[in-house]
Amino acid sequence: MDVHGKRWNREEVGKEFEIVFAPYAKKNAEYMIEETLVDTSDVLVAVVLWKNAILASMERVWMHRMSVVLVREGVREDEEWVILLAQVTPVQNPHA
Repeated sequence: MDVHGKRWNREEVGKEFEIVFAPYAKKNAEYMIEETLVDTSDVLVAVVLWKNAILASMERVWMHRMSVVLVREGVREDEEWVILLAQVTPVQNPHA
């Protein structure tokens, strides 16, 4: 789910990955892991606060809180991590 509340299915994210994640790949975008809820060898659940990940349509909202669930693809430790779920919420007050 993106910052606008749009749910993206797997097919859409695959086709439009750059659109969904581009604001977080910008040079001035910074992140801080606020909380790690689960951290095992095959699952990671974390809350990340993004600063300066500005979307053109939301210029006043310069901070986003992203909840993310990552899982290891396969059973070997050298397997890649994949995003199982990501939800983004605009943060109006940085202390919220």
